[in-house]
Amino acid sequence: MKTTKLEKLINFTRNYFNTDPYDISECEKELTKSVPGWRDTLKNPRNWERIEENLPLRHPIEDFESSELYLYEGLWTIFVRAGGRELAKRWFFYSWDVPRQASRNWLMDNMDSDIWNALEDKMKKALITENCFLPMIHFLPDVYGDVKYDRSSSYLLELSRRYETTYKVRSVIKEAGDKKFLHLMDSLNFFTSIKELYNPNMYEKSFIDRLIEKISKNGYDKSSDLPSILVSLEPPPIFKEHPELEERECEDIEMEYYDIEKFLGVYKPVEEQIVIYARGITWWTKKYPDFDSQWLFSVVLIHEIAHWITHKLPHSKVPTWPTEVERS
Repeated sequence: MKTTKLEKLINFTRNYFNTDPYDISECEKELTKSVPGWRDTLKNPRNWERIEENLPLRHPIEDFESSELYLYEGLWTIFVRAGGRELAKRWFFYSWDVPRQASRNWLMDNMDSDIWNALEDKMKKALITENCFLPMIHFLPDVYGDVKYDRSSSYLLELSRRYETTYKVRSVIKEAGDKKFLHLMDSLNFFTSIKELYNPNMYEKSFIDRLIEKISKNGYDKSSDLPSILVSLEPPPIFKEHPELEERECEDIEMEYYDIEKFLGVYKPVEEQIVIYARGITWWTKKYPDFDSQWLFSVVLIHEIAHWITHKLPHSKVPTWPTEVERS
């Protein structure tokens, strides 16, 4: 008896195993090879119940120690992409975490006013309160298998990317004229309040140490502690002056001059703080892909450290910088 495409898809789902669940391209390649025409099968709502009945709830290798929650992330991401909006809505409150998150990720990535208006109110509320504003807490295993809290620049820039998605969703809600959920989103005050204290990584510390060593050899005082370093999701001053920079695609915007202090980071001598604008760095690296975001982050940090040196580490033959006239 001939095996149907649906049965082939179910068999693939039951037997699929990939130790790298995030390798979506490899998963899609294997699926296309094993089940030609699988996308059409997934687009048909009449097949969804059968597929759900055969979701793999445990790993095919029983002694495999990795959490089952993430082993099939790539697979369900591909399924939702093929099934589109209606499958994403169907799996929005799914009991198993992986299909549920795959559906929400698809909705966030593809959100427009038509999709927003097609969602139930409880879905809209969940997207705002659980997905847009879910804290980006990363736990990374160290070499001993323990867990440490990640506050690296990569974490903070990922937080900035989460902000970018959230900003997009807010724009869609505004476009859809949904005043109820626009008010809910704004009441959470996510867009102006998040600042994270940052501790320079080992490479940045090495650059800072070398900089301090060089200036101390040339008569500058090196007794002051480093200023507080904050990474902020508040809009950089340039975005307040020109909101169209964030509201439109980067490629559409050209400016004659970019002020680093208004765009990427600033030293505030009165507060003795360095503030790095994560949204500015994210915007810049999106407009200029040749810039690595973490390297740019580090360059901006060292640049602002140089301002701090000028302000706070006096040289006996150099006039004191008039910081009392500067304000936030």
